[in-house]
Amino acid sequence: MKLEKGFTLIEVLGVLVIMALILGLLLPNIINNFYNNKSNYKELNENLIIEAARVYIDYNTNEFLEVEGSEYCIDIEDLVTSGALESENVTAFDDYSNYSVRAYYNGNYFELTLQETCNV
Repeated sequence: MKLEKGFTLIEVLGVLVIMALILGLLLPNIINNFYNNKSNYKELNENLIIEAARVYIDYNTNEFLEVEGSEYCIDIEDLVTSGALESENVTAFDDYSNYSVRAYYNGNYFELTLQETCNV
C-alpha cells in the first residue's frame, strides 16, 4: 500500500473558505479601528500643540499680560522655533502649518484653543 502525504483539494478549499469567512467578519472591525485611531492621533496632536502653547506662555510671561479679556495668537512656527514644540512629535505636522493657538485670559487662567485662523 502506497502512503501519500499531503492534502486533498477539498481540504484546501475548505480551509480557504473558512479563512475567507473569518477575514470577512474581521475586516470591517479592522477598518473601523484604523479610522478611529486616525481621529485619536488628531486629538492627541491638538492636545500636544495646546500644551506646548501653555509652556510657551509660561516661559514668555512678559509677552502675555494677564489682564482679563486679553487675547493673543501664537503661531505653530513660534512654538517650534522656541523649542516648546518639536515638529517631529506632531503626526502630519504639515496639516497644522496654517493653525494658530488662540490664548484668551479669562481673569484666572489662559483658555487655549487651536484655530485655523486667529484674528486678534
